[in-house]
Parts: sequence; C-alpha cells; structure tokens
Amino acid sequence: METTRGTRRDSRMLALVLFGVCLCLPHLYRALFPAVWPDPPQKNLRLVWLETPALHGDGLYLLDLLSDAWLSMPVAAALHSLVEPFPAGVVSSPLAYHLQVDGAVRRISPPARVSPVFFQPIPINLADLDTLMVIPGIGKRLAQAILDYREEEGRIVDRDALLAVEGIGKKKAAVIAGYVRFD
Repeated sequence: METTRGTRRDSRMLALVLFGVCLCLPHLYRALFPAVWPDPPQKNLRLVWLETPALHGDGLYLLDLLSDAWLSMPVAAALHSLVEPFPAGVVSSPLAYHLQVDGAVRRISPPARVSPVFFQPIPINLADLDTLMVIPGIGKRLAQAILDYREEEGRIVDRDALLAVEGIGKKKAAVIAGYVRFD
C-alpha cells in the first residue's frame, strides 16, 4: 500500500529565510544610510557597589560614566570625580565606595557577598554561609564547618589551614583555594 503526499510543499525553510532577511534589513539600511540612522550614543556602563544613606541604600548601581545624567545629588557628584572611565566592554576590578551625606567619599573593598557578582575571589574570612555555598564543592554542612573553624581559630590564613577544617581534604582544599582569597 503506497501513501501519497499532497502537492503542497513544505514552506518552513522559506519562512526561516524570510525571517532572517527581516532581521538583517535594519542593519543593512543602517550600513547604507548612516546619516539617516546615526550610531547610538556611546555608553560606558560600570557596576559599582555603593554604601550610602543618601541614595536608595546600599547596593549595586549601574552607572554610565560618560553621562552626567545619574549625578542628581551632591554626593554622587563627589563620587563622579573618583570613578575613572574605562573602555567599554572591559571588565576590571570592582569599584566600591562609601558615600556620606556631607559629600565625603572613600573607596572601600566590596563586601564578601558581592565578590561572586564581580567574578572576584571570595574573602573566606569575611564570607557568610550563603556566600561560601557559592564556591563549587561547598555545601551547607561544609560551609558551616568553615564558619565554626573561623569562630574557634580566628581566621583561615592559607590553603594549609583549610586542611584543618573538618571535611576538607587535599583535593577539595585545592579546588576551594582557586575560588577564595585569604586576606
């Protein structure tokens, strides 16, 4: 028994090609007529940790360093003089500042809980339980063991001190040491 197909053709490939052309048309138009469709204004966005009572509270702020639009307060104006612009798309060390109501600004190191956001090593001696659990190989029980060790001994000074924590062997200490700093 033979099955026959109708004469209707499958048009999915044609639909995909047309969809792709529609996606490319604005870019093609922009390339051909740059005066009609100018480039968007350049932005230099930077994630900054701010500790301040003057703004909306402590937290991460996305600031456009090429624009003064975010400078709505004298405190932010003082910060603008400290924040150095950098080429767009370049990720560098995180910026963190403490802003006071009187306009004084001082650079601080970001809190331990912010380190993973900036892809920075986590300060193991300052991290809380949830921040320690971000490190691969550390679950709730091991994170609690690290906190208990810090409470008893004061601080973890190097990779060898990690071996003294219950539940951490040489292999796990080597993995953890790649994600933390001991300052």
